[in-house]
Amino acid sequence: MASKVFCFAGWLLVLAGLGCTPTQHSANSQPPAKQTESESFAVDESSEVKITDRLGRTITLPRPPQRIVSLSPSATEMIYAVGAGDRMVGATQFCNYPEEAMMITRVSSGTIEGVNRESILNLKPDVIFFKADHHQSLIETFNKFGIPMVGVGAESLEELFQEALIIGEFLGSKKIAEQLVAQMRTDLDKQRERVASIPEEERQRVFYEVWDQPLMTVGPQSFIGEMLAIAKAKNIFDDATQGYPQISSELVVDRDPQVIIRPASESDGSDIDRILNRKGWEGVSAVKNKRVHTINGDQISRCGPRLIQVLPSLIDAIYPERKPQ
Repeated sequence: MASKVFCFAGWLLVLAGLGCTPTQHSANSQPPAKQTESESFAVDESSEVKITDRLGRTITLPRPPQRIVSLSPSATEMIYAVGAGDRMVGATQFCNYPEEAMMITRVSSGTIEGVNRESILNLKPDVIFFKADHHQSLIETFNKFGIPMVGVGAESLEELFQEALIIGEFLGSKKIAEQLVAQMRTDLDKQRERVASIPEEERQRVFYEVWDQPLMTVGPQSFIGEMLAIAKAKNIFDDATQGYPQISSELVVDRDPQVIIRPASESDGSDIDRILNRKGWEGVSAVKNKRVHTINGDQISRCGPRLIQVLPSLIDAIYPERKPQ
């Protein structure tokens, strides 16, 4: 089919939104254990710290920030994961993990328009973490009040590991961050081993549906595309030149995926039913064989500390015969 895959940049927010649905826990996907200082390492709260953010700006503070606002769910998860969650004073309505994050003052609905600037100022934060590709227009606003903003947002696993380390060091939690990254790398290696012996001819054709209106998927350069590659899936849109392209329904049918996966937004199975009953998809192998699966939406749509933990569920969906007994 001659239809081309193309970028629909305005819908990148949709991807972020999918990572902001209420947490759906999978039996095969266990989040990393939450650490406390007493269980791991002491936090250094005395010396000067600096961080170079995703926008290339270097932010320096006389000591690790003690009052933190996060405008990104993945940043919130990382702040907790490196042992600094007790310093969080403001978050978005989508910052729903860990459970303690639900108790933090809500300062944003997730959009630029939804950021409550007055509430943030009243919280007197030392720093604000924000998604580098989304909240840049807020930098000047808060700089006027002497509140530095740190742009974050890893887009690959290696960037995730590096971001964990630099955030940990900036928050005075370097050793905790190093321990976290070491564990993530170990978990990643274990999942790579699970699928290492799958020959090329047995790799399954997979369609990952980011969103249905408009229909969107993932390209190989996105972190979700990277996860599919690690799981030894054949992404049917591995020729996409953009991270999250909009595609046509006809092109999906033409490429005939054997497995369809989408992030879970509901717990009643309606996501799966909608795909199984989608008009024109009756002949798609994944639909005929009822191989349509949902994956924890928060975990797979956030490039954060729980991302590796969703790999077992992803592999189980694609290669159920390799599911541990």
